[in-house]
Amino acid sequence: MSRSTELADVVAHLAEFGTVATLVTVTPDATPHVGTASVVVGAGDLELRVGSTTRSHIEANPSVTLSWMRDGNPYQLIVDGVAVVVDEPGDDGLYAVRIDVHRGILHRVAGHAAGDRCVPLS
Repeated sequence: MSRSTELADVVAHLAEFGTVATLVTVTPDATPHVGTASVVVGAGDLELRVGSTTRSHIEANPSVTLSWMRDGNPYQLIVDGVAVVVDEPGDDGLYAVRIDVHRGILHRVAGHAAGDRCVPLS
């Protein structure tokens, strides 16, 4: 993805797409790992909580992708960023993570012929 994005551009779409996103990390042996996370907007980043496996992936390779899809919406929201684990696990066993947003786009979902293939967020 090649379109630079500001956090405000992502925030403008979260009301439509919701807070639950697919989170893609990369394992230390360079294979993808896919999970879900509840995402909230922080002071200057996106915040979420992850388990110990995802934490270890972020520490090995902080590049991540978040993706949101909603039934009936012809586009999915895709955001790339750099993640950092910010504390020890909480009482729930999850680690707080912050993601600095770098790139984002609305990408047309397969099977939806109408409209642009990619739409910038800004």
